[in-house]
Amino acid sequence: MIDTDKYEGHTPAPWTIDIHKVGEDTSAIVIESNMTTHSNCVLAEVEVENKYAEADARLIADAPLLLEEVKRLCELADNLYDFAKWMQDEKRKDPIGLQVLKDRMYWRDEE
Repeated sequence: MIDTDKYEGHTPAPWTIDIHKVGEDTSAIVIESNMTTHSNCVLAEVEVENKYAEADARLIADAPLLLEEVKRLCELADNLYDFAKWMQDEKRKDPIGLQVLKDRMYWRDEE
């Protein structure tokens, strides 16, 4: 599992990208934060010579949104794990299927 705590304190979303073609295969990319407290704070400014530059820039700009989605999905997985454990502990219906669900949630530490 990804330790999302190491990202605490990052510049909040939204992040935007500005891409300028410099040459045939070269792009100048600027990634900025458009927070109201900071007027266009530049987070990264690079010149890239590869075909992945624009897609990479979009991925970087979406990092805060992706992080929030990871956190949401981890919380959902924790809730599913807790439910599966409760179902199994209480010897409710389908203990084998619930054990499979529990086993697949390998990233959750046992308590």
